[in-house]
Order: sequence, then structure tokens, then C-alpha cells
Amino acid sequence: MEFRTPFQDSPVAGALGALEAWIAPAGILLGGTLAGFVVKAIVVRRLRVLSARTRTPFDDLLLEALRRHLPIWFLLAALGASVKAAPLSLDQQETAHDLLAASFFLSLTLAASRFSSGALQAFVGRGARPGGSALLAGVLGNLVRVAVLTTGSLLVLASVLGWGKVTPILTALGVGSLAVALALQDTLSNLFAGIHIAASRMVEAGDYIRLDSGQEGRVVDVGWRFTKLREPADNDVFVPNAKVAQAIVVNYEKPSAEVAVPVPMGVAYDSDLEKVERVTLEVAREVQAEAEGAVRGFAPALVFQSFGDSSIGLTVVLRAGTFPGRGKVVHEFVKRLHARYAKEGIEIPFPQRVVHLRDARA
Repeated sequence: MEFRTPFQDSPVAGALGALEAWIAPAGILLGGTLAGFVVKAIVVRRLRVLSARTRTPFDDLLLEALRRHLPIWFLLAALGASVKAAPLSLDQQETAHDLLAASFFLSLTLAASRFSSGALQAFVGRGARPGGSALLAGVLGNLVRVAVLTTGSLLVLASVLGWGKVTPILTALGVGSLAVALALQDTLSNLFAGIHIAASRMVEAGDYIRLDSGQEGRVVDVGWRFTKLREPADNDVFVPNAKVAQAIVVNYEKPSAEVAVPVPMGVAYDSDLEKVERVTLEVAREVQAEAEGAVRGFAPALVFQSFGDSSIGLTVVLRAGTFPGRGKVVHEFVKRLHARYAKEGIEIPFPQRVVHLRDARA
């Protein structure tokens, strides 16, 4: 026969026994929480030092996204383990596990949205000129963040309600998305065309371009709907992104901003061509070395290329630093060459035509 003391049958003893059953779960919870803070304070800090030595920004974005959520994940894992060790009923444990799974998916969704948004903006802005496509990068980042948050929200609902109740929600979202896409067809077309332009970097802020439709100018920005051009006359032209993506585009900044500047001209037939070549190249070298906008160190070239109606045609090739700057180079070259030809006695003939008259009596 078992001997029991009065204390063992008292309410205090029962309370102590119930408290003892929670000691192990409480220890697991405390240990998991401390482990999370230790990982954040030591491991993440060392990883941040290592990532600072790399050139890619993606590892820094990943650490920044995980830094706030690592302690939460350790806490949730500790809660899951402590729930199994706690004196709870099966229904209570299942409910707790569902809530913990929902909390984990929510935290994971927030971390993934932060990383994906930052990574996409870094990818779009990588190699771009300062300020280029800033608005578009922000729009893309927000779109990706919304997509990740929507997916994570569905996972949270599925972990709590079950996939059977989430399916009608997915159907409603699909129908609603189709209706929105049809209503915003033109807007979405320009948006995705802007994404294509930014990702391919066919056009960036600062580039001087010409479209096959005739518009030309320097790109100010690629927005979510329009590409903004600044014309040489200092007017702004807003071209829909879809038209830019479909157009034949001449980009005068790629692969290099420097452009050749051919200057066609002609001299009289009785000119000394050796002297013409020598004098013209002397003037071209002076202009190339001194004129504003000219590329220093470039050797100009001269080519005789035709027997015209009133002159021998030739072309002098100079080089300008930018496409809009070619006008100043040609301006200076024409002024100096005209003065030098006058000094050297080299004639630039007027267009003329010789007419031979036949005797009407013949």
C-alpha cells in the first residue's frame, strides 16, 4: 500500500506538479530565444564584414533582409518545440502549430519582399548613369514587393484555413486580374516596355538618341509610361515606352559617345591637289586640337572622292566628343579653312554649268 503525505494531496502540491510540467517547455523557449539573439549579434555581424569585401550588392541586401527576422525564426522554432513538450491536448497543439506556421510564412514573406525589391532595383540601376531610371526602378521594386506579399498572404491563409478555402480566393483574384489587365491594356503595355528598356539598357538617362519617326534628343528619364527626351531646342518630348521599344533607335552614346564628323566640300579643277590636301589637313589638325568639343589626339583624314559638275569633291573626317557637339567642330573648321584657302589662293567654285550652243543653220 502506497503511503501518501497530506502535503501530496494538497492544492499546493498539485500546482507545483503542474508548474513542473512547464519547466522544460519554458527552458526550450528561453534557449531558442537566446540562440536567435546570439546568431544576430555574432554570426550576422561577421557575415556583414565578409560581404562588405565583395563587389556585388546582393549579399548585403540578403543579410539586411534576414537580420531582423532571424531572431523571430529562432523564437518560432523554439515555440514549436516547446509546444510538443508542453502538457497540451492534441487539438491545442495543432492550433498552435498552425499559428506558428502562419507567423513563419508572414515573416518569411516580409524578408523575401524586402530582398527581392532591393535586388531588382540594384539590378536595374547597376551600370546606369546617376539618376537614370530611378522612377522605373522604384515602380518595379514595388510591383515585385506586392507580388511577393500577395503570395505570402495566400500561404498564411492556407496554413490557417486550409487550401480548400483558399481556392475560391485564388479564382476571384484571377478574374479580377484579368479585368484589370483588359482595362489598363495601354498602360501595362507602356509599363512592360519600360521594363524591357531598363533591363536591356538600350536607352538610359543621358543618352542622345534619334528615333525612326524623327524625334531626337537627350534622354532625361525612362518613366513607367513615357520616355522623356530633351531636344536641342530645349523642348521636352514625351514618347510612350511602347513606341520606343518598337522603334529603330540610333543611340549616339553607345558603344562610345565620340562620333565621326564628315565634312564634304569641293575645289576647282585647276587646283593643285597635293597642296589642297596638305593645307586642308593642317587646318583640320588645328581644329581638332583647339576647337571646343573636338576629340584631342585624333588624326583627321581626307579623301578625294568624285569629279563633280563644277569641282573635285573631297571629304574631311573630324571627330567630336558628342553628337550634339559636332556642330561647333564643323563651324570652326569651315571658318578657318575658308580663311586659309583665301590666303593660299585655293578656289572653292560656285556651282556652274557650261552650255554649248549649236548654230541653228547647221
